[in-house]
Order: sequence, then C-alpha cells, then structure tokens
Amino acid sequence: MNLIKVNGNKDKNFSEEHKRKMSEPKNGKKRTPFSEEHKRKIGEAAKGRKHTEEQNRNHSEAMKGFRHSEETKRRIGEAQMGRRNQEFNNLQLEGKP
Repeated sequence: MNLIKVNGNKDKNFSEEHKRKMSEPKNGKKRTPFSEEHKRKIGEAAKGRKHTEEQNRNHSEAMKGFRHSEETKRRIGEAQMGRRNQEFNNLQLEGKP
C-alpha cells in the first residue's frame, strides 16, 4: 500500500486496486479547453513577475556552455535578416549617429 496525501496533512493508505478503481473514470477523458477570459487572466497574472536572484543564477548556470548548432544559427540569421539594417536606417533618419 502507498501513502497518499489527501487534503493537506491527512494521510490515507490506498491499495493498488483501489487506486486503479479511482483512476478508471478519469482515463480517456479530455479536459475542456480554457476560455478566452481564463487565458487572459492567466496572462495578466504572470505579467510583471520578477525572477529572484536564485532563479536567475540557476538559469545562468544551466545555460553555461550551451551552443546553438550551425543549422540553428543559420535559421536565426535568416529570421533576423533586414531587421538590424532597418533599425540602423531609422536611427539615421532621426539624425542620430
């Protein structure tokens, strides 16, 4: 028997058979998609959230030594084609060096 947490600190033991019976009605059911309003609320909740220094440090550590493949570099270059020149031209039109 496995120990399963139910309602926070209340622990209950369920046999494998009982766990299987509990999960059977859920198998094969698809979740209903999120409504547009719900998607909007999720997005608004995440906006402006700052990463902690620990999160930034962990992400930085994970990305150390990471290199893009030559194919990926080529695709990135193609996607960026013309963008830098356009930004440079806009600065020249505004009279900035």
